[in-house]
Amino acid sequence: MRFKLLAATASVAAPLAAQAVPVRYVAPLVPANGNPVAGVVGSTLDGTVLTSRVTATGLQGPQQLPHIRSRFDAAGNPVDTGPPPPPVPPNGNVNLRDGVVNPLEAKSAIGPVILSLVLHGEGVQAELLPADSAGGTLVYLSVFDLSLASFEPIPDPSDKNRVDIVPPATDPRFTLAALLPLDFRVFDMHGGAAPVTASPTDFLIPRPLGSTSPPGAFDLNLPAASGVIAPAAVPGPAALGVVGLGLLGLVALRAKPVGAPVRAAA
Repeated sequence: MRFKLLAATASVAAPLAAQAVPVRYVAPLVPANGNPVAGVVGSTLDGTVLTSRVTATGLQGPQQLPHIRSRFDAAGNPVDTGPPPPPVPPNGNVNLRDGVVNPLEAKSAIGPVILSLVLHGEGVQAELLPADSAGGTLVYLSVFDLSLASFEPIPDPSDKNRVDIVPPATDPRFTLAALLPLDFRVFDMHGGAAPVTASPTDFLIPRPLGSTSPPGAFDLNLPAASGVIAPAAVPGPAALGVVGLGLLGLVALRAKPVGAPVRAAA
């Protein structure tokens, strides 16, 4: 009976092992530019299918731009990308030092947009497509087949860290190789209220490179939050042991005939 039980357990586990295991990621949101944003982005990569759910509160306007970004080395290979600098002088604005991270500075720190998480068709340039929020809350679900042409145009083929205003739609596009590994990437979201410290020079720079709206006004291009993408926690050995015991118990119950007599205690 012992060997039959082990064989039954192996037969149940074998099909599970043969299946591809989806990988889950999480990116806790860190607010930017004084916007009181809180939330998390949860993503699951199953083969070439990426499912992302953005949950955010404390938003200061009706629309946001959710993106995945990355920096690249001199050879054009994606590198591990950290968060943008905090909006605290002198880190906030490298030009004006007014404590405001404008779009140009965010792109310089975390690279161009590889994938917009707003649902869009193949070949569509989606960097400026917004997701609608309501009452300061955004709950947005997107599913992309990354084997299709869902990626953004490369700003400049010779320098992927260069910031262009809007790359032509005919430019070469990023590919799946630029997105992976996903835990080398950063989520960021634009659409927030300009801080009261915003310099007039800052919001007079032509959009969308370096502009912010006047202090207190909503600006769809202004960075509002970001989050470093990391693998989600997986069950530890103890939890896996409990699952294994449960599986053994299930197999034992299934192996016992219905209505089998129960031996009375001596």
